[in-house]
Amino acid sequence: MSRPDWRNASDYEFGEISDLYWAWEFLRRNSKYQEDWKFEFDCSLQANKDLFQRSSHYYDEIIPGEVSGSKGRTYYFETYGIYTLPNPDISRPQHITIEPAYGQIRVREKDGLGKESMILYKNQAAITFDLSVPIKPQLKKATEKIESMREKYGVDDSEKSIRRQQQNLYSKYLRLLDGKLAGADNKTLAKVVFHWIDNGYPAFKGSNRVRDSLAAANKLVELKYRFLAHGHC
Repeated sequence: MSRPDWRNASDYEFGEISDLYWAWEFLRRNSKYQEDWKFEFDCSLQANKDLFQRSSHYYDEIIPGEVSGSKGRTYYFETYGIYTLPNPDISRPQHITIEPAYGQIRVREKDGLGKESMILYKNQAAITFDLSVPIKPQLKKATEKIESMREKYGVDDSEKSIRRQQQNLYSKYLRLLDGKLAGADNKTLAKVVFHWIDNGYPAFKGSNRVRDSLAAANKLVELKYRFLAHGHC
């Protein structure tokens, strides 16, 4: 994908953009997504060469599953929370929907065997239900359990979202991601992006800030963009 100059802060001043487009800024920097886009683009190009030559629309987004060889829409929904694949080179795609990474339902069929696995992140919980018995008593018990856990772990509705606390850092996260890809080391990144933070020996506060910020940025790239898209990050 094309990238702005990470050294220039003004290149990352996006103005008032929605949570969805902030999420897209991180997703389009996901190297796996870029590879999947290229794969689907090549599949579509082979099947629709004449359409690609006649319309630029086919360069803007790909609808997977419509041509032979595609990984299919289910794969992209489960992997990225999307059904169509916007071109990662486009900063503001016209059509993009990112589904949240919570509220998932997994069902084990009656004759199914084995185990299901699910990754849980901070402040998430998973509860199993038995579909062969009445649901209402299970829901009542589950609600009581969840409320108890919220009280135990100090999670309440007045807690400010991480997005509001860190909104002014998102552009810096993107600069760090782009700078790292361009080959800059943490010392250089700290000097440019966090120039006001002392990076001298022995604390190296600037480099440590870069390290922590890159860790947070990569979480947004890998999955948390799905929470960000819905204002929960």
